[in-house]
Amino acid sequence: PSSKPSSKPSFEPSFEPSFKPSSEPSSKPSFKPSSEPSSKPSSKPSSKPSSEPSSEPSSKPSAKPSQQPACVGCCMIYSSDFESGVDAGWTNAQLASNINFSTFLGRYSSFAGTPMPSRSFSVSPSAASLVLNFDFYEIDSFDAPDYLQLRLSNDGLASTFDNIFINVSIYGTDPTGGVSTNGSSSWTMVNEPRTSLGFNAGYVDQIHHVEVTIPASFVANTA
Repeated sequence: PSSKPSSKPSFEPSFEPSFKPSSEPSSKPSFKPSSEPSSKPSSKPSSKPSSEPSSEPSSKPSAKPSQQPACVGCCMIYSSDFESGVDAGWTNAQLASNINFSTFLGRYSSFAGTPMPSRSFSVSPSAASLVLNFDFYEIDSFDAPDYLQLRLSNDGLASTFDNIFINVSIYGTDPTGGVSTNGSSSWTMVNEPRTSLGFNAGYVDQIHHVEVTIPASFVANTA
């Protein structure tokens, strides 16, 4: 789950005062007497420079960033890149590595009978939602109807599972989003280009960036 604030305020005040007084005082006396004075000037020139700035620049930055981070009040429940190993909270955890994938949780295969990994998290009942981010590595042969299955439960019982099935295959177009089987959770997926990244050079591989949003109604019964 990656519920760090998804962004910092997108801008700082980006302007200095937008103007300075547009000119230096320009109104020196505009004339000299046209002749030698026949008497002393009856008055001093009346137009002393009058155009000192009439006010302070009016457009000092007037606003602090108006945007708060999009995720005010979030907290990170868990994060791991598995580079330093697997913590004790995982069940059926195993690691694999490759120069392109680095170290990751895997490899798993339902055909090989590999037990699937799982992990429990403690979520506050007051949580508005839960966001889960992970990268899914599609390695070697993924033929239709191969898929990624994510099973969600709010009490660990199979009767409460909400399943997400994401169909991936080296053939056709990969999906970019959808909903869980009971419709409570939604997911999006960004798909990198297919290319051979290692292991079996006879197949192309693909990295998928998955984000799952789990609503408060699903996590409400957790402690």
